Amino acid sequence: MAIPAQSSAPGLRIATVRGVPVYLGWTWFLHAAIITVLWGSRLADRTSLGYAVGIVYAVVLLVQAESLVKSLILQKRYRSGKWLKNMIQGME
Repeated sequence: MAIPAQSSAPGLRIATVRGVPVYLGWTWFLHAAIITVLWGSRLADRTSLGYAVGIVYAVVLLVQAESLVKSLILQKRYRSGKWLKNMIQGME
C-alpha cells in the first residue's frame, strides 16, 4: 500500500482567520530582499537607516496588499447582498 505524499505548505503560516489558515508566500521574502537592497542602497548615502527604510517599505507594501484583498472581499459581499442578510438575521 502506497503512503500518500504530504504536500508542502504554500508558504509561512502567519495566522488563522475563522479556521482558515493564512499563508505568506515564500517568494515574498525574495521580493522584500530586493526592495530592501534597492531602497537601502539608494538611501544609504543620505541616511544611516537606508536599509531599515527599505525593510519598512517592504512591510508596508505587504500590509497594503492585505488591506486591498480585504476590501475586495468586502466589496464582493456587499454586491452580493450577503452583508444585508447577515445584518437582518442578527437583528432577529
